[in-house]
Amino acid sequence: MRNILVTGSSGFLGSVIVEMALKDGYSVIGVDKIFPKVLPAGKFKFMHLDINQLEFKVIPRQDFVIHTASSLPYGNSAKDFISNNVKTATAVARFTKLNGAFLVEIGSSSVYGRPREVPVNRNTPLLPIDDYARSKLLAEIEIGSILNNVSYSVIRPRTILGIGRAGIFDIFFGLVKKGYPLPLPNSGRQIIQFVHVQDLARLSLYLGKNKIPGIWPAASPNPKKLKAYLSDLSMKFNIPIRYVPINSTLFTKFGTILFHLKLTKFTPWHFGAFPHHNFVDSKWVPKDFRYKFTCQEAFEETYSSGKSSRRIIPENLRIGMLI
Repeated sequence: MRNILVTGSSGFLGSVIVEMALKDGYSVIGVDKIFPKVLPAGKFKFMHLDINQLEFKVIPRQDFVIHTASSLPYGNSAKDFISNNVKTATAVARFTKLNGAFLVEIGSSSVYGRPREVPVNRNTPLLPIDDYARSKLLAEIEIGSILNNVSYSVIRPRTILGIGRAGIFDIFFGLVKKGYPLPLPNSGRQIIQFVHVQDLARLSLYLGKNKIPGIWPAASPNPKKLKAYLSDLSMKFNIPIRYVPINSTLFTKFGTILFHLKLTKFTPWHFGAFPHHNFVDSKWVPKDFRYKFTCQEAFEETYSSGKSSRRIIPENLRIGMLI
């Protein structure tokens, strides 16, 4: 029996990892300060615990730890990010070292900011442009100061999609289902990339099981232009999708103003990076690991799982160009 510990086990990614690990025969300890909605079936033990206190707890020896607990990039303050991203990562790293385990840290691709080069590769400069991204980079640095290089790996996921999670695309999908035009910076010509939560969970377990160190992206194959995703979505679900082209510079400036006025949950990174190409080197994948979902499949499944129903808008009120 293999034993693992998952922090943030009640969250979106953490709960998927727990479910997948139990199906794979692991004995799992879940740690979170939020109780799970449903206790999963299998050899699962839940600990209601502030993760910053983890290093002071006596817990049975674990083969590896997956640290998913984190403040979301929107709706939180710089103080929250330090407490919930940096301090928790430090506590988990210390716990991992004391227990002689391997750590898989769920980082963020926001540490690249607006990438200076695409595809993003191992040598792409790190240019975080908001408090969330800076905290995730600082968390990586703290882990590296505690653990040696062969004792941990960091995953930097692209935009995570899946049933129940769309992030910034909650807004897009809501507009599509209501028939409203989408404001598309760069007219949707930017190539962007996603990762399905199931593949991110599989990658996390794969790295932990095989104790593969290093920095790894989590990025589904076949990224393409945003407008192409929407075009395929329109054809598959037989829905008209309209858009209004927005100047990328104005989109970034306007979004930053909204952020500082606290009129949006999204951050300068969302507004600064979203209008531009953002995808990773397709060869930057752990040996023998294969993704199950393409970017388009992740995009379509997330759209179809949304709760919004289609609202018909009268033809004379429809604006924007058809995708």
